[in-house]
Amino acid sequence: MQREERKKRYTKDFTRAFTENGIDKTSIKKLAGAANINEASIYQYFKNKDDIVVECVRQLFSMVEGELSQVVTDASRPLDERLAFVLRYSESESEHCAFVCQVLANPLYSRMCRPIIDDFINWMYTQGESISRESGIDAGTVMPLMFLYCSAVSSGRVLSSRRTLAVQADFLTGIVKKLWKGGTG
Repeated sequence: MQREERKKRYTKDFTRAFTENGIDKTSIKKLAGAANINEASIYQYFKNKDDIVVECVRQLFSMVEGELSQVVTDASRPLDERLAFVLRYSESESEHCAFVCQVLANPLYSRMCRPIIDDFINWMYTQGESISRESGIDAGTVMPLMFLYCSAVSSGRVLSSRRTLAVQADFLTGIVKKLWKGGTG
């Protein structure tokens, strides 16, 4: 296995450990155990725990961007199919929502990850502009709806409440369908 592939695999294991234990309660020893490696091996890839958290966030947002943009901006797919994909995807990645919330709630890590988060927000704006052009919905309306949709999905996953998520997603989906080129999405 190549060095970058190993680092990527370790990062996934570390993200899971952070999610299960909390960032503050996850020691280098616990991270090593989660990845089935010794502690010294971690330092071949990362400077310290802070470096690990930042890399986990970087890889997570990169993965989300890559996997979602292929479907969300695919104009050949019906709107319902794209929205359903986002919900299914968020369910499969729900542990990551909890990890990101931990990062955002921590003043140190949220500051360290700010450039990554800003890049992700810019990516969302790019997606919103594309959806705006395709749908005929003003970008000033699309962007708040996108951010509300993301918030609803995240809160539904973090709270582990399918009912909460379903109510919010159905409401927002109804709004988008009404606005989408006269409701024909």
